[in-house]
Amino acid sequence: MANSWNAIRFAAELGCQVSNKEGALANDKCATNIPGLFIAGDVTRDVQQIIVAAEGVQAAFEINTELRDENYP
Repeated sequence: MANSWNAIRFAAELGCQVSNKEGALANDKCATNIPGLFIAGDVTRDVQQIIVAAEGVQAAFEINTELRDENYP
């Protein structure tokens, strides 16, 4: 998780909630406590690259959904 500390620190500077065990915190839709800020992969915990890729896809889907819903209430 050493390479992730810069990303976690950056997320904390943005105001994300962070945990010593898990890194930056996000819900099951990759959303943080900051509206419009989504995170995925090793910034949230130490994971293998295939999981990072899958979480990136999930985050992209959720961002798209949020933007769509914002434009078409």
